Amino acid sequence: MAVAVAAEVRVAVDAALAPARARHPELRWVDPGRWHVTLVFLGSVSDPVAAEVRAAVGAACEDVAPLPLALESDLGTFTSGVLWAGLRPQPGLATLVERLRQALRDVTPLPDAGREFHAHLTLARAGRGRRIPGGLAAAVRLPPRPWTCDEVALLQSLPSAARGNRYVRVEAWRLTVANT
Repeated sequence: MAVAVAAEVRVAVDAALAPARARHPELRWVDPGRWHVTLVFLGSVSDPVAAEVRAAVGAACEDVAPLPLALESDLGTFTSGVLWAGLRPQPGLATLVERLRQALRDVTPLPDAGREFHAHLTLARAGRGRRIPGGLAAAVRLPPRPWTCDEVALLQSLPSAARGNRYVRVEAWRLTVANT
């Protein structure tokens, strides 16, 4: 389950990263067209369970208002060799993630169920056994570009050795508060 990054945010962040990409071509930079914020990682889901997953996600997204999101200006790294941009804390996003996790727990095992949610956008990977170069995260400042998240999408990850994973949008649910 993921949310998309608005086109104008992708353009601004891509431009801010251009000098870092030029200085560090050894990193595997994620194509901006593939950027998304993972809310819940499902792993492999069998076909018989897919309909239950869709129903659970639809129920979790009911009566959820669109969410204002924004990236932090500073970047960070994970010890796994990942360069990322965090999202500013947004209580509504954390609530949505918990609703999704609750709805999906009875349907399918969640590989990241025990992990604390850390809203982020993966920008680059160093590769197996490597680290992001020291100082890179501190050298890049992202422009403040807020956007509104108005849908949650189910993405299927299709491995591609040549260009990294390709993500196919399977289904999406609009975030709207019902008018009653």
